[in-house]
Amino acid sequence: MMKNITKKILYLLFLSLIIFGCDQNQMHHNPPRDFDAQNILPQESKPHGIYHTIANGETLWKISRRYNIQLSDILNYNPALDTRNITVGTRIFIPSASVELSSITTKITQKDHGYPWPVKGKVITEHSFKQPGIDILAKPGLKIKAIRSGKVLLSTSHFPGRWIIIKHKTFWSIYGNLGSRCVTKSQTIKQGQVIGTVGKKTIHLEFMRNGSPFNPRDLLGS
Repeated sequence: MMKNITKKILYLLFLSLIIFGCDQNQMHHNPPRDFDAQNILPQESKPHGIYHTIANGETLWKISRRYNIQLSDILNYNPALDTRNITVGTRIFIPSASVELSSITTKITQKDHGYPWPVKGKVITEHSFKQPGIDILAKPGLKIKAIRSGKVLLSTSHFPGRWIIIKHKTFWSIYGNLGSRCVTKSQTIKQGQVIGTVGKKTIHLEFMRNGSPFNPRDLLGS
């Protein structure tokens, strides 16, 4: 009797090993793939990026320009997207982006548009997510003015060039590569107040909200 029970136990163990081995083999050759509903791309193959929800009046070309990427990049990472039928509410994957720009612009009121530029000059480097902010070529010695009232969080020469960070109500403005500084940390300043001067190089201007950079052109006047 005991021998029969032992044989049955050994037989069951043998079967379980075979089944377990088959399952392991199947999992090895056919791993489960988590596909995104919109993009039909395995999650593990996606680079760093975000999802953008298409709004009324947007086109793929406009979106690519806004995120400063190639239209082909959007198409490559969204193979299931029907370019002949782009509908409002469709979510598309934007590679290399860190924040959805539409979510920023919808929070900006009409009063938040048309801020004065900090200095007169020519933009020679546009904002991108690989290189946030813009670089402005201006005449050395020109005065640099705060684009909005706020409080100085940082005024230092410890980094290459001279840098100033100002905290406003809804965002931060960052000024870099200055020739000189005339404000100090914790100082309260008004819009249009002189904070420094242009040096020999271009000045760098960057805007941030909730720790994420966004295009200064979204707030500056034309």
